[in-house]
Amino acid sequence: MKRLFAIAAPFAVVLLLFVLGPGIIRQIYATSTSSDYMNKKIEEYRLLDRQESSLSGDLLRQSQMKRMQIYYWLLARGRDIDGGDAERTLLSPWKDLMQYWRDDGGSPLSRN
Repeated sequence: MKRLFAIAAPFAVVLLLFVLGPGIIRQIYATSTSSDYMNKKIEEYRLLDRQESSLSGDLLRQSQMKRMQIYYWLLARGRDIDGGDAERTLLSPWKDLMQYWRDDGGSPLSRN
């Protein structure tokens, strides 16, 4: 029985971290970001979104890239501003965080 527990316990811990990890990370980011700064980022996102209808070419792509960086910044803090229609999987929260880290130069706390 001890042997079974010694084998199963590490797997259970890894599974628990896999499932709860993104929520814990989002909570840490959210509590370390002021509400004023969060609101500023939301307004910046909305402004870019409104302006994109009048842009084209490189300016449109640059605006979309900046808006998506802000989207993942917000998502990493538990704010899903678009309420996406995509089907969510068990891996989705990790993929969102990885996208945020990739866009953020790999530093999770560089944009508090």
